[in-house]
Amino acid sequence: MDDAEAELANQDQQIDWLMNKLKLDNANRPKKVIDLFKVQKGDMLDELLGAYINENGCPVPIKRLGNGYYMFGSRKIYAKVLNGKLVIRVGGGYMIINEFIANYAEAELRKMEHNQNKADEQAAAAALLNAETKKKKGKGDTTTTTTEKTYDAKYDIGLAGSMHEKKFTQGYLDKIRNNPRAMRVLGD
Repeated sequence: MDDAEAELANQDQQIDWLMNKLKLDNANRPKKVIDLFKVQKGDMLDELLGAYINENGCPVPIKRLGNGYYMFGSRKIYAKVLNGKLVIRVGGGYMIINEFIANYAEAELRKMEHNQNKADEQAAAAALLNAETKKKKGKGDTTTTTTEKTYDAKYDIGLAGSMHEKKFTQGYLDKIRNNPRAMRVLGD
């Protein structure tokens, strides 16, 4: 038991020595100053926001629109200085900038990630469709894409419930074939 405690004490000393060495190495390393937010000189609001963002960081990109308006990710916000503090308009009141970022940054990041994933999926689908189209046109390949034919149905109160024309796919038409009021419209 004493050997285990001695070994543990020795390991603690090594950890302390390594931690101190790491602190000294980091202290001697030149620090890179990276401005996360570009400040417009002469605008007190912009300077306060820039100082806060550059000092504390913000995971969501912020862009200046003008006259106190900024884009916080994909959300438009209004900022101003009240009693010497930078505040953001939320609902019917204001919230201090650090509270605002703490409350809304995570949700905005999720929204931005969702939008990016959606855009990536649409780009992949467009690329796939483009590749299939080129394959059809290119080498005389008889590969076809499956697209359902649509049929127009004119106004019938029992069918549509409105004065608008409706478009139906073949699958939907098969489902409503037994409805006699629908048959008047379809004309089968």
